[in-house]
Amino acid sequence: MASKKFWKRLLTDILGGFLIISAGLFGWVPGPGGIPLFLAGLSLLAINHEWARRWLEKAKAEGSKLFRKLFSEYPALMWLIDAIGVLCATVAYLLLKTYGGRLVDSATTALVFMSITLLLSNRQRLRRILNLFKH
Repeated sequence: MASKKFWKRLLTDILGGFLIISAGLFGWVPGPGGIPLFLAGLSLLAINHEWARRWLEKAKAEGSKLFRKLFSEYPALMWLIDAIGVLCATVAYLLLKTYGGRLVDSATTALVFMSITLLLSNRQRLRRILNLFKH
């Protein structure tokens, strides 16, 4: 009879594989897309597999490099990112007020997520907000 540890490992691997497959299937859907699903699946697989741990560490390192490049300390770039964030939120509002339907709702959701991400990530706003709650 298989042990509890075996079944736990098997279930973790199946769920991790399911999330990675879901990332490929749902990556085109507006919103955060498949990247969070892929990373969640890889994180589950990293519990039991060394190769998944290595991939996850590489993804974290590459993501950090990309984040530092996108949200650098150049004033003109910071203003541009803020302007794009406000523009995305404005377009989402106008689409929602003017049109209806599921596709427009999905597009406005994606635009709102994008604008919130841009505005909070730029100028290290999220880090400063979180530091307010630590003290």
